[in-house]
Amino acid sequence: MLRGVSGIAAEPAQVPGIERLLTTHGSLERYLQCDSSRDLYPHMKNYFALYEADELCALALLSAPGEQDVTVTAVTHPAMRRRGLFSRLLAEISDYVQGFGYHSLLLVYRPDLSPSFKPQEAFPVTYAFSEYLLAMDLCDQAPATEPGTAVTVVPIGEEDFERTARMTARIFQEGLLSSASIVRATLRSPEREFLIASRDQSPGGLSVPVGIAAISYERQPFIYSFGILPEYRQQGYGMGMFRAILQRLSGGLYERVSLEVNSMNTAALRLYRHSGMQIISQSDLYRLQQPERSDRCSQQH
Repeated sequence: MLRGVSGIAAEPAQVPGIERLLTTHGSLERYLQCDSSRDLYPHMKNYFALYEADELCALALLSAPGEQDVTVTAVTHPAMRRRGLFSRLLAEISDYVQGFGYHSLLLVYRPDLSPSFKPQEAFPVTYAFSEYLLAMDLCDQAPATEPGTAVTVVPIGEEDFERTARMTARIFQEGLLSSASIVRATLRSPEREFLIASRDQSPGGLSVPVGIAAISYERQPFIYSFGILPEYRQQGYGMGMFRAILQRLSGGLYERVSLEVNSMNTAALRLYRHSGMQIISQSDLYRLQQPERSDRCSQQH
């Protein structure tokens, strides 16, 4: 039986099965992130789970990084693979998201988890890009190898919600609704914070926002939504903001910091590598184009 799940917190009985699936297979760490900051809009389901005899055998997480794509990250229990479970999940998800006007799915694939599986042979997909997971021990920060412009980073509050949502939309070229959803989820979580990076503008010492970043503290710090406003790029503010965040995280409370970066964002990848971060895993994303549907208007968001 295939069930659509509105959220992990809404179904406490499902949590042990999901945690067991992840913790007993260490290679899945950070691959399947039950991360509310990446949720779809409130009226849409974010999790799809496949059960057999009340046993969780496959789970898919949906996120909406843009206006046209829904990203699907799925995992099948290792003992239940090669039974077509992912195809069953994908068919259900594909039909579901079309009702909300999405034109394509981005399927996340980890080559190291299933090296013999070829997405292009199993589905009518085209390669889109890759995402790298990078990590660094905070005690092993590399010496600065590039100049950086000094900035100040401070956490934002609810009063900064609208400004931060607009900045997020500009930086990542996303719709305001999707950006607002990410910012709101971060502000409402006691284990997360959204930072705004500013520089001082003379005369008068006025604070000028140049970028944003968010941090999850659910385990070790995980940085996401890191970006600089277009007019301040290639001026050293990215390096300055990243150094300020590392300084904020240093001090002995945390041992390691991690983040993800798009393979097409070569400037960010270079920044992180020069700061001492190392690639520890890679995920490839493949685009599955959706066929047109005539009843799409019935559930438009």
